[in-house]
Amino acid sequence: YKNGKQIERVSLSLGRNAVLIIPLIDDARYMMCVQQRPGRAGMTYEFPNGGIKSKEAPKEAAQRELIEETGYEGDLHYLGEFYPFQSALDLKVFVYTATNLRSSSKYEAEDYEKISVKKVSKQKLLKIISKRKTYGCYTLVALSLLSMVKNNEKK
Repeated sequence: YKNGKQIERVSLSLGRNAVLIIPLIDDARYMMCVQQRPGRAGMTYEFPNGGIKSKEAPKEAAQRELIEETGYEGDLHYLGEFYPFQSALDLKVFVYTATNLRSSSKYEAEDYEKISVKKVSKQKLLKIISKRKTYGCYTLVALSLLSMVKNNEKK
């Protein structure tokens, strides 16, 4: 800096990026995962999400995570991407919507995840957010991204 001060920054690398899927049942309802997260009291609502495996394309990872966490597959549509902690972490999250949801024959839940799947209306989701029953920035940022895209489509 001009004043001669130096700042030491720490940058972390997870070695892989992630995906988040917004499963759209229809224009007024979402499919969400409810689970206990380490370090949090109570259950949290979130959209299906997870890491991209080595040599896996983001869209492939999105379909895999959707199936693993909900038991459903769908038609995926790229929505955008974001960096949740850009000043400290090299993680990029690719966001997709999933429509035309259908039960998947490929469903096999991960042993370590205890997830229940809930159909949630937009109104209920707003209540969940206001009562702080969703903690992760992923869900909140993805909803903002979805809202921006839908507003631009209306113009």
